[in-house]
Amino acid sequence: MKKGEFSLPFLFIVLMIGALIGSVLGEVIASVIPATAPVLTKGIQASLNTTTLDLYFLQFPLGFVIKFNLMSVLGIAATFYILKKL
Repeated sequence: MKKGEFSLPFLFIVLMIGALIGSVLGEVIASVIPATAPVLTKGIQASLNTTTLDLYFLQFPLGFVIKFNLMSVLGIAATFYILKKL
């Protein structure tokens, strides 16, 4: 693997970790400085409706929700920038 080349699963996982870290930082900053809460924590939510997978002997729900806010996008951007530098 050349410098700067990463597999798609690795990129997905690392960028999602960046979004998670950004979201957590946004919540922490919003709790310390309440005036920033509307800007940092308000976001856009996309979801896939929950459906049930029934395999006769096993039944479980499937679905997911993605919520992006300003800090999660900044976390993704920072992670992408760091990956490009590696």
